[in-house]
Amino acid sequence: MTTVPPESQAVSTLANHARAVFADGSARAVYAWILEHGETLLAAADRLTEVTSEVESFVNARVEYVNALRNSSGDSADYHRWTGGAEARRELAERLGWTVPYEYTDRTAPKDKS
Repeated sequence: MTTVPPESQAVSTLANHARAVFADGSARAVYAWILEHGETLLAAADRLTEVTSEVESFVNARVEYVNALRNSSGDSADYHRWTGGAEARRELAERLGWTVPYEYTDRTAPKDKS
């Protein structure tokens, strides 16, 4: 079972509240809502940027595992360890809809949705 961090629940609650306020269409209500909750949303956006950067670094490290696989024999414990590391990074990239790095010059990025 996946648990949602409290900060995510707070942002989700704010997002639902914002939808209701914005649907109302009152400029005054929208302005008041932004004044009240803007800092919380900016802090959440900053945290999301930090987490995204950490995840991107994790996925980009896949090329190091691929290189280690190329340089090891298929019957060693190291080979299986490198395979697991490379596979975990590939699966994460695919679940996020990002490209999967393979060569040293490759970097992950969101896939085109076309």
